[in-house]
Amino acid sequence: MSAPVGVAVTNVVNSIVGAASEATTRSVVVEIAGQVVLFETDDDGAVAIVETILAPYCRVDSVYGGAPVEAGWHVTSTACDALADIMTSLREQFAKAGVTPTPIRRWAGDATADRFDTWPFSVALHDDPFEGITIFEVPTRSVHYLRPGSESDVPHTEHVVKYPLRVSLREAGFAQVHAAGVVYRDRGLLLLGQRAAGKSTLAMRLMAAGASWVGNDLVYVRPAGDGCEMIAFPHMTRLAAGTIRDNDRVLDVLAAVPRTGDYLRSPIFNGGKEEFYFPVLARMWGDDIVCRQTTVDAIVIPSLDPDRATSEALPLRPTDARARVIESLRNDPPYPDWLPALTEDGFASLVEDVVAPIVECLPPAVELRFGGAASEPVVAIDGVLDRIG
Repeated sequence: MSAPVGVAVTNVVNSIVGAASEATTRSVVVEIAGQVVLFETDDDGAVAIVETILAPYCRVDSVYGGAPVEAGWHVTSTACDALADIMTSLREQFAKAGVTPTPIRRWAGDATADRFDTWPFSVALHDDPFEGITIFEVPTRSVHYLRPGSESDVPHTEHVVKYPLRVSLREAGFAQVHAAGVVYRDRGLLLLGQRAAGKSTLAMRLMAAGASWVGNDLVYVRPAGDGCEMIAFPHMTRLAAGTIRDNDRVLDVLAAVPRTGDYLRSPIFNGGKEEFYFPVLARMWGDDIVCRQTTVDAIVIPSLDPDRATSEALPLRPTDARARVIESLRNDPPYPDWLPALTEDGFASLVEDVVAPIVECLPPAVELRFGGAASEPVVAIDGVLDRIG
């Protein structure tokens, strides 16, 4: 982040932050694995977004009467009638100060926005797919989101609350893992693999067999005692057509849920996949399906071949298992670069801090080669669990 650039920019940003904080009328505390974010807003709809997406996975409590809250991060979301004028003013002030914008995205494939870095602030100006200003004050661990109207954007509200939690979990010794996680027969299974390896397909097969849900595409893992533990983290479920066709329950629910355009409660087809949050997942498997924390008792590396007629679980040597886990930890999906709490090098350093402790306490690992439902992958998993006792 750059050095201070002038009083004018600082005054504009400080006035925005002050006005945003004074406008809030609702407060909720979000806590996961001891990491706390205080979220304040003027919009009941924003509270509903946080409660719907996050509450099944972590503690979400309303705060009343201005009660003091000890939180690692403070996030606000408020409407701003003069948003367009403020964005114009900020661009002018940054230009006068000689601050050039950095093109950024919230995630791969998203529209670009401009981020201006001026210590102690980092300011993102968004135009598409939504309008808004997001201000980060890293020294005070604060995030302020200004939107043009009363209605909150679902993905962005989710993002500005979850990102501080992700940062805090990494700082607390958790590794972000590109994996699915379930609890099946009282054993925590970490389904680890590259994209299109069959993680979601296998996870949904196990759910149909009575498993509990930890996560799809994103779980957090850290050493615990003589082994490892993983925790659930709120994350949108995204399923490809092959996964849906493979599972009658998933297929039936997605066919039956009305397509209302309500991102919180209805599936949305985007990027070639069906996307949905917990309410749709609960219609598939029940309201109490989430296991928030569990030991990692086995690692399963799926290898899906739709044409395969049978399933086979091949034990991995410890050296091979460690190599695959290390590769996944070091190359998991990057953090969105529009959020500047830590640099890319900073996150890489945190990864290295947890690689060695995690690989030293890995449970048994297998590669599961399987096809569609008729190949009976769950039977192969039963055999693995019978062998490890």
